[in-house]
Amino acid sequence: MKTLNYSTLISSLIIGLSIVAASFILQGTVGSKAISANTEEANMVQSERPLMTLEETAEFLNLTEYQVKNIISSENALRE
Repeated sequence: MKTLNYSTLISSLIIGLSIVAASFILQGTVGSKAISANTEEANMVQSERPLMTLEETAEFLNLTEYQVKNIISSENALRE
C-alpha cells in the first residue's frame, strides 16, 4: 500500500512540474507575440483619428447617412 502512495505522489509531482514548465514556455512565446501585436495596434491607432465622420460611420455600419442621423437624434431624445 505504501508503494502506491509513493508512486501517486511522484506521478503527481511530475505532472505538476510539467504543467508549470509548460506554462512558462507558453508564457514566453505568447508574451512576445502579444507585445508585437500591441505595438502594431498602437501604431495603427496613432495614425488614425479618434473619431469618425458621419460618412465614415455610415459606411462602417453599412447604413445611409440619414439612418445614422436618425439613430443619433433618437438617442439624444431618449437622454432628455
